[in-house]
Amino acid sequence: MTALLQVLPTYDPAFGGPVSAALGVSASYEGVEGVTLTTVGCGPAGAGWTRHDTVSRRAFAPPVARHVLSVSPGLLAWVARRVRRFDLVHVHFNRGLVMIWIPLLARLARVPYVLQTHGMCRPWTGPLALVDRLFTRPAIRHAHAVFVLGAAEREQILGIVPGANVVEVHNAVRSPDAVDAGPRPGGPRLLFCARLHPRKGLDRFLDVVERLAPEHPGLEGHVVGADEGALAAARERVAAAGLPVTFHGGLDRDGVDAWMARCDVLLHPAPREPFGMSMIEAFAAGLPVVAARSSELAGVFAAEGAALLPDDGSVEDWVDATRRVLVEPATADALRVGGRAVLERHFSRASLTRTLAGVVHGA
Repeated sequence: MTALLQVLPTYDPAFGGPVSAALGVSASYEGVEGVTLTTVGCGPAGAGWTRHDTVSRRAFAPPVARHVLSVSPGLLAWVARRVRRFDLVHVHFNRGLVMIWIPLLARLARVPYVLQTHGMCRPWTGPLALVDRLFTRPAIRHAHAVFVLGAAEREQILGIVPGANVVEVHNAVRSPDAVDAGPRPGGPRLLFCARLHPRKGLDRFLDVVERLAPEHPGLEGHVVGADEGALAAARERVAAAGLPVTFHGGLDRDGVDAWMARCDVLLHPAPREPFGMSMIEAFAAGLPVVAARSSELAGVFAAEGAALLPDDGSVEDWVDATRRVLVEPATADALRVGGRAVLERHFSRASLTRTLAGVVHGA
């Protein structure tokens, strides 16, 4: 049997895609023959993590950027004491103050490890470049494999360490349980589901709500995601313009599924998004998607007809694309069909299990 340790910075679903991806990885490891899995992370482990051995340790978090600036002496001590019991370590690497130490602990113990970077290792400049030189580059250089989301991240990692063993891994999602969305009085509902970081495109979502609300009486905008710097300005704009937008904060998996069941379209305006887990989750929920044309996965979506892809910089394009979903039932139905095709061909649990098995048994 291969004893495998998975380390992630937090179990908190408000961290978004990386936590959902890690949960998918855990489920996929269950299908890898000869593997026993233990996961350690910060905070309480919620639903879905109890299917295998799960360890929680306390983190001390500042009020801002808590998933990066949190510290957890308890987690680091647990890994340092026990890492030699494992044959391979799977590190969900975000360059935070906890995770930068995990590859080093594995190397000191002479235990091989893989890194899964979730699109979060774009090279830093200025003073933070020292972190990359001291921690990120050695972590990548000595990794048995580095799991990336697609071609753009592959080039990014190879630009940091040209000889890295880079493996493309497509995240997988579960189909949500049936959700009773309840009666649907009123107008259409638009959903934004991502961390509220300035790069995620919340302003564009508000642009679309502002333009379409006069055309669709009762239209509602719903924003799901933990604040990472964009919430205050968005609240001010909503209040000043009287926009019909509700902020729900970060929600767990069931809460996200419930809002996807209640809404008519997901808008994901983040430019150059390396993955965008909420888009894949929307496909699983049968929710039509409007995504940025510069998204790393735009080519996959276009090939399957899974999403409308307006120009990143054109408010009019975003308004027109969203309007089409709301007023053209055939367009919405076609997007649902395309979304199912994307899931089956690119983001199935079976496909992820095969990729993980090849890496584990080659370690």
